[in-house]
Amino acid sequence: MLLMGEPPWLNTCPENELQLQSANRCSAVMRYKEKKKTRKFDKRVRYASRKERADVRRRVKGRFVKAGEAYDYDPLSQTRSY
Repeated sequence: MLLMGEPPWLNTCPENELQLQSANRCSAVMRYKEKKKTRKFDKRVRYASRKERADVRRRVKGRFVKAGEAYDYDPLSQTRSY
């Protein structure tokens, strides 16, 4: 427990250590920016077997429905969402 003395936010690091911390941070920020440039946000299929299965499954309004169930879809009917 700190009762007296210097406040905890006061930086007491030596000058050369501060320069080293600054250089490390600067290099880390540069690495981050370089990685950010190479990011790819395009669509890609990771599992071909899952895609094949999804292409075959039955959908209603883009959502999967059970294959054996007769699904009666009426877009004008009122639906309740609780």
